[in-house]
Amino acid sequence: MLMILYCLYFLYRFTWGSQVCINVTHTTTCGVAAAWYFNMDVSAPVCPAFKRTMTTSFGSVCFGSLIVAILEALRAIIESQSNSEQSFIRCIVVCCLECITRLIEYFNKYAYTQCAIYGTNFITSAKRTWNMFTTREGLFAIINDDLTSNALFMGSFISFLIGGGVSFGVLYIFYGSG
Repeated sequence: MLMILYCLYFLYRFTWGSQVCINVTHTTTCGVAAAWYFNMDVSAPVCPAFKRTMTTSFGSVCFGSLIVAILEALRAIIESQSNSEQSFIRCIVVCCLECITRLIEYFNKYAYTQCAIYGTNFITSAKRTWNMFTTREGLFAIINDDLTSNALFMGSFISFLIGGGVSFGVLYIFYGSG
């Protein structure tokens, strides 16, 4: 039993650590984009944005990552239960936890953006993000984000197909079928 608890603890720590690394990168990127957008005279904004992320915004990053890590740990605990009589209920609970986790990750993305741009703490940023989502402008932001991600995916996929086709053509010309 103690070994299982150790495994769950290390799984939780790994999940939290990886979430923190991902969110530090996201917050730094948002800080760089905000520095470029609001002040075009800035040269080399990466180091100051990373410094802000690792000092003033680091608590916010850790707190938001903690919420996601707790949900991921709960999901892992529920998935590790191997009772075949309640597999349907376990599947429903895991699905609900996965949906909640994805919604919180999506919400945190905007809250971290608020932290990076305005330098507010996570709770204030989350309140502002919630107010943004509940107004009409927030709905447009969500639709814009969804449309932008589809366009970026299609651009990447088309580039992949063109690159693969060119590579195939070059290999076929030089190495042929013989």
